[in-house]
Amino acid sequence: MSAFESFGTCETVSDDNRMECGICWDVYDPEKGDEIWQIPPGKPFAGLPENWRCPNCDALKAKFMRLGDGSKVAERTSVDPAMALGRRLEARYRQIHASAMADMPICNPALGVAATGFQSYGGRAFGIMTTPWFMNLVAADLPDGKPAVPADIGTTLCFRLPAGEAEFITGELDAIGRIDSCSLFSPVFEFATMEAALETAEEIVRTFFDPITLEPPTAEPTPVNRRDLLRGRFRRREEASE
Repeated sequence: MSAFESFGTCETVSDDNRMECGICWDVYDPEKGDEIWQIPPGKPFAGLPENWRCPNCDALKAKFMRLGDGSKVAERTSVDPAMALGRRLEARYRQIHASAMADMPICNPALGVAATGFQSYGGRAFGIMTTPWFMNLVAADLPDGKPAVPADIGTTLCFRLPAGEAEFITGELDAIGRIDSCSLFSPVFEFATMEAALETAEEIVRTFFDPITLEPPTAEPTPVNRRDLLRGRFRRREEASE
């Protein structure tokens, strides 16, 4: 057994205790381990690496408590499934950055990993993933959403978005599953700071997804010219026709 700090209280945790995140309520079960962080089954919570974080929301280990100790939390709030998936992607890419991509020359040392603007659209989750080596618009399946059309890895697909059509390349990410990516920047050395990268990501989300018109358009879609989009010259077809 071992003691750890949780919400300011020192607790004794046995090796078989299941631990619950006090932020998003994700559960760490020692019998299952953690696929995203590549923790094998049988690893007790106290034996997790010091830099381990919640695979769902990126919360620190100190935010976990023994499952069932609900008296420490006033109430549980629901988490938007698309935002939760974005957090899982953040956690997975942080792990990749710390391992396979560590010290790779393609990485911009000024950048970190962040998920921006994840939202549900057409039964899937869409959002911008920023890492030290790429910025992509990504689409992934939601747990209870509409699954993507089956396609081999590397297939180019066109998805119809509020701004028009965009091309995505199908892929697979360990512990996540099917993930389709529309490349925006790769590499990402044009960003001097993470703040600048996130400002660009937020602007791209606003361009692709107008919050007022998140229903699929009824007219024939216009292909998105990514070069014009990233230069700030992309306009919706309706505006161009006025």
